[in-house]
Amino acid sequence: NGLYADNCLLDVDHNATGELVIEKNTRLIAQSAVMGNQIESVVIPQSVTIICDFAFSNCTLLKSIDIPDSVTEIGKYCFENCRELESVSLPSNITTLSKALFIGCGVLKSIKLPENLKTIGDDVFNACFKLENIKIPESVEKIGKYAFCYCYNFTSVVIPDSVKILDDRAFHSCENIKTVKLGNSLEYIGDGAFFS
Repeated sequence: NGLYADNCLLDVDHNATGELVIEKNTRLIAQSAVMGNQIESVVIPQSVTIICDFAFSNCTLLKSIDIPDSVTEIGKYCFENCRELESVSLPSNITTLSKALFIGCGVLKSIKLPENLKTIGDDVFNACFKLENIKIPESVEKIGKYAFCYCYNFTSVVIPDSVKILDDRAFHSCENIKTVKLGNSLEYIGDGAFFS
């Protein structure tokens, strides 16, 4: 049900449904490879190290995904508009959450961020309406623009001491936030970081 070359998943049959099992020994999932499919779950083997931009974008029936620790890079917009995505297991080796990684994942409720994470990119959790308070690891140095925009269920935010940059409108329209604790290493707080 997929087109492979040199241990890379290039494309998946657009009529694929149910569970997608990616072949063993696959090392890379190409840009837009699974985009727009009607799959509900994915099994990614431990051999995969890179998931490219838009790989699972607009898989509107995808409910859960477990990304193995072998993965060290996940591209931008990878899970954009996966509107039924409820749970994600992120690999421990990821240091950057790329731009708009989970934008529009409106039913995503909780996610554990990796302990080695350094950067939460722009728009990563934008429009994740159901996402609840999230623990930002002590390793994070930058929180990007609109990173948690429209996360309505946030009631409190703790910015750890490691964070140096809290970019523009990072928590824009998180209208239920009642308490904020800022770390002591901040060098920049962007325009309207907590504007609601």
